[in-house]
Amino acid sequence: MTASERTDANRVQNSLDSRGTPVALDAATRKSRRDSAICTECGPAPRVDLREPAIAGTVDAMTLGSDTKILSIGLHPSQLDYSRLAGLDEAELTARVEAGTAMLRDSGFDVVSCSVPVDPDAAEQMLKERLAEADYGLAMIGGGVRMLPEQTLLFERIVNVLTEASPGIRLCFNTSPETTVNALLRWVRPRGRG
Repeated sequence: MTASERTDANRVQNSLDSRGTPVALDAATRKSRRDSAICTECGPAPRVDLREPAIAGTVDAMTLGSDTKILSIGLHPSQLDYSRLAGLDEAELTARVEAGTAMLRDSGFDVVSCSVPVDPDAAEQMLKERLAEADYGLAMIGGGVRMLPEQTLLFERIVNVLTEASPGIRLCFNTSPETTVNALLRWVRPRGRG
C-alpha cells in the first residue's frame, strides 16, 4: 500500500453522526469503505463527472406543472472577467444567452430572464423586484453565479432571497446557456409537451 493509499484509507476509518461528531466504525465497515475507495488493481475510485448531458433527464417525476413560471438568473455578460475565460468574449456570450433564451420561449417554457450584476446588494434588489412581479415556481441559476469562486457571496444571497421571497420554489442549474433546456426539463415540461 502506497503512502497515498494509506492516507485515503485512514480518511474512511471514521464517520460523522448527525451532529457532526466523529464516530468510530467497526472493522467490517472500515474495510468495506476502504475497499470501495481504493482498489489495489485499479487505484482510487474514479470521480463522477456530473456535467451535462450525462445527468439530463435523471429526475423521473416532474414536480411542476407545464404552466410553471420560470425565473432564469445569470450574471450579466458585461460583469465577467473575460481574461480568465479563454476563447470567450462578451459579444459571444451575449449572443449565446440570447439564443438560449429564445430557444426556451420557442420550446414553450414561460421563462423570464434576470441578468444580475456582481454586486450582491444590487443583485438582491433586482431579484426582489423581479420576484414581486409574478409567482415563480422554478428558478434556474446560471453557472457564472455558481461556479466562479469569487461569486460565492452573490450565489448565497440569490438562494436566500429566492427561498425567503418564494417559499417552496424549486431550483435548477445549468452549466452553459446551451444546457438550460436540460436543466428545466428535469423539473417541468413546457406547454404543449405533456
